[in-house]
Amino acid sequence: MKEEIPLKDLIKFVLEESRVILPGVQALFGFQLIAVFNDRFAELDATTRYVHLIATFFSCISVALIMAPAAYHRQVEPEAASHAFIQYASKLICAGLLPLILSMTLDSYVITKVVTGDSVVSWLASIAPAVLPLWLWYYIPQKQKRRMERAKKVAIDIEHAPLQGLPGRT
Repeated sequence: MKEEIPLKDLIKFVLEESRVILPGVQALFGFQLIAVFNDRFAELDATTRYVHLIATFFSCISVALIMAPAAYHRQVEPEAASHAFIQYASKLICAGLLPLILSMTLDSYVITKVVTGDSVVSWLASIAPAVLPLWLWYYIPQKQKRRMERAKKVAIDIEHAPLQGLPGRT
């Protein structure tokens, strides 16, 4: 049986989760901003520079989505706690991970292109930075969520099932 967690603790957990993710996104964003002021950036072909620009925009979107729960909570429910906020914040944080994956993938292309000079190799090398987080951040949690929902449904069905056919029951 699951332990009931107080609502105030759930709010604390969801806000801490966004605080854990945010420094990584901000660090990536900072490196992306610095890159354009590097002398070698001007030497990149136009396509690679635009890929980097798009990656930077995805980082901005990710920062906005991941910071949104704290901004919302501070403005709407600063002295309250609600399950609706937890659901809203969870959706925003999960949504913020997708543009982060896109940003990491596109910048992996840029880095590989600088190192190898080959566009095809660069796109192929960018697959791992896309697939691994998709697998870890979306596929595995969704698979576990479905498994838990099935187990919960079976437990409820067993709880409400007739007792016929069980030893000692008629």
